[in-house]
Amino acid sequence: MKAGWAKLHCVKSNMRVHWRTLNGKWLCLAFTLALLGVVSAPASDLAFTFIAEGDLLPDMELDSARGGSAGYLGGEDSQARVFAFVKDGRVSSNEFLETMAGLHEEFLGRPVSWSLVVSKRCSPAWIDTVCNRCPDVSVLIDKDDKLYGTLGVPLTPVVGIGDGDRILRAYLTYRKINYQALISAHVKFILGDIDQAELDLLLNPHGRMRDTVAGSSARKLKLARLLFDKQKFDLAIKQVESALSEQPNLPEAYELLVEIRLAGGDEAGAAEAREKADALADSTAGSAESNGDGN
Repeated sequence: MKAGWAKLHCVKSNMRVHWRTLNGKWLCLAFTLALLGVVSAPASDLAFTFIAEGDLLPDMELDSARGGSAGYLGGEDSQARVFAFVKDGRVSSNEFLETMAGLHEEFLGRPVSWSLVVSKRCSPAWIDTVCNRCPDVSVLIDKDDKLYGTLGVPLTPVVGIGDGDRILRAYLTYRKINYQALISAHVKFILGDIDQAELDLLLNPHGRMRDTVAGSSARKLKLARLLFDKQKFDLAIKQVESALSEQPNLPEAYELLVEIRLAGGDEAGAAEAREKADALADSTAGSAESNGDGN
């Protein structure tokens, strides 16, 4: 009898060990799959948790590692605002310091602000290293990780690029190859050094992009819609007008302009946009009928 109970106890113990092993394997598998999902996801899917491209960046001052305080978005005269989150103990963050120093040198004298944001929890020795390797870049200490949490930073190093109106225009996760060129391309675009087609070519040199003008207009209208939804009417109108400068006969641009003008209380402007949208719609319909008659 005792031998039977001992055998049963042994079986139960083995089952518990077996389940623990299985649970451990499943947890390991789940973690691996989640990690692969993060690694393989496009950069646009790994944006700040609480701030998306097209959103207004919060203005916040942080303690400077060199004394005093400063805003991570630079001064009012900045046309492009580049800021990055880095952490000690990360090879990628150490590599990025060289990239940041190179970018600062590339745009020396241009209206671009550069900020490196480090946590208060980082070692003082490493913060000194950051200051020494990037002597002309603002190094800011994020006490209690307030900015980190406000934006919702999912990983580091990561670069955010804002424009003169403090709108987030690009979110760029770290990569070993062409990272400086990628950041540089976005900064040049914001400064007006290159147009959308040139930016597309720099971002995707081997791509098979069709109708880059149409793609550019579509992206600007998408950004305009995001700004409109956030009631940033003036900024939204700028994006629509930029799209129309590329494609003047774009009915959907005028349709969106009608919505924006009405929401902003500009009834005369809305009526004018409505007239142009209707005229373009009639013209398109007329062309379609003519093509149909010719068959």
